[in-house]
Amino acid sequence: LEALWERSAWTAAVSFVIARKFTSVNRDIAFLGGLMHGVGKLFILTRAAHYPFVLRDRTKYAGLLRKWHAQFAKRILTGWRIHEGVVEAVVNYENLNREVVGDEPDLTDILATSYLVVGHAGRMQDLSMTVEKIAAFSRLRLDIMAVEETLEQAREEIEDLRLAIG
Repeated sequence: LEALWERSAWTAAVSFVIARKFTSVNRDIAFLGGLMHGVGKLFILTRAAHYPFVLRDRTKYAGLLRKWHAQFAKRILTGWRIHEGVVEAVVNYENLNREVVGDEPDLTDILATSYLVVGHAGRMQDLSMTVEKIAAFSRLRLDIMAVEETLEQAREEIEDLRLAIG
């Protein structure tokens, strides 16, 4: 649960910075998308806690997350009447081969890149080998240097967030 919260907070902060610096997407909506990207995983985790055997087998648990988290997230966020763009981005951020009309980056691009950047924090060399192959990075005009600058600015956003929630 703590790891999911950390990943969500970081994804939100990086999404906020990317939206502000590289797109015309509303940065607050991008922040919300980052916070909400794991809501389906949170739902599964809280349910799986009642079935410890599910959590013990990491491979099965990971498969369960991959298969179901987007569907649960869509139902939860739609039920909460969350902005439609956020719902779409949360459902599609892991689909790096999705069909896109035009070259303008959207919220899904922001969420996809933020999620990957956060997942590679501390291992930028690994990410640098794949940045050029992922269309969302290209649409955002994000290279590895811009990614590192974005992470630094996101650290400041995280500190502000920590202060705000005490």
